[in-house]
Amino acid sequence: MICQKLPGFEECLKYSILAKRSFLTFVRKDFIKDKEERERLEEETIAPQFLVQRAVSHLLHGLRYRCKIINEVSRPFVSFDEEADNNYKYDIRIIPDLNSLNVEEQKLLAKHMTIDYTLPEPLEGSEKPAQIFIGIVPWSVEDPEKLDDNVTKLHKTVLKPSILVMDWLKHKFWIAGSMPDETITSTHNNGNRNSSDTHLKVSIENIDHELDVEDVEEDKDDDISDTNDIPETVESIRIKNDFSEVYIEPSVRRYILDIMIHLRMHRLSYHSKGGGIIKDALDSMILLCKICSYDQGKMFVTPNIVKEMSFIYFPMHLVLINSARRDTSRLYGSSYKLIQEFLDNVSKVKLHMSDKLDNPLFLEYLVVQNVLNKIVPAI
Repeated sequence: MICQKLPGFEECLKYSILAKRSFLTFVRKDFIKDKEERERLEEETIAPQFLVQRAVSHLLHGLRYRCKIINEVSRPFVSFDEEADNNYKYDIRIIPDLNSLNVEEQKLLAKHMTIDYTLPEPLEGSEKPAQIFIGIVPWSVEDPEKLDDNVTKLHKTVLKPSILVMDWLKHKFWIAGSMPDETITSTHNNGNRNSSDTHLKVSIENIDHELDVEDVEEDKDDDISDTNDIPETVESIRIKNDFSEVYIEPSVRRYILDIMIHLRMHRLSYHSKGGGIIKDALDSMILLCKICSYDQGKMFVTPNIVKEMSFIYFPMHLVLINSARRDTSRLYGSSYKLIQEFLDNVSKVKLHMSDKLDNPLFLEYLVVQNVLNKIVPAI
């Protein structure tokens, strides 16, 4: 059974908070257009970046964090005001339209994601907050391009990637998911919380080996005081030990490597770029699998968890061919025309299913599913 839908925003935020990594969220362009129209009519900020900001505020209620929208990438692109209390653990920054960044802005953003120039040096005995970037990627189901001879080539438009930034910036975001549900933010803004709402409270204790016992005790006291303000409907995910203690068998690790190799060599992968699967993918997948295992109460990684996490991690990193010239079978005498017809048929499937499932990465999901069906899982 193929995993057809993008992971939810809450799931991506939870894993990214625990791993202290950045992630992407996809939003349809017609959704953005609808929000802009509603903003003019209702005079309320409901653009995607504000929905994300409110969702973060709602889901991380009780944690020490800061969340800002970055409308312009500059140096420094965030100016922090002097505040009496800078004691926060997570510095969350929202990029409204990642695809609109030019090359210079992408370089600067990559530098900021590696070395933070804007945060002041922490006081003695404290540590810098973990910075987490949330990139919003607009996408749409576009009409095929028309050539001069009125011949439609579906693959020219449909198979182009949804994430248009350079690969070295894209790989700094480790997973991708859908936009937050607008009902979550609306219930939060109105102050109406009921048992049917989806809430997320992440409390992290002793997650870093460098924390000493006194720091852990302080964190526990803070978490207890914060939790008193949280309704009982909140799902508390309490990490009491370092999830790096989760054990992964060498055979399971080899299973992840087999998946990576097959993805690189897949028929639809762009082999010149290794299918987009870089060497850091192994460590990222192991980390993601350990977090998921610990979240499920397991102290070991199973092949089923590897399969589940493969649909969360690999699709956004895959680089697929969108032209017959990139198909490696041409080296062995394949017909250029037949390859184009094959890609057009693939494009029709992606065009229909991406629109139906609201998933711009449907074809990438299909490739991952195809690879998983070929590999014998670790026993």
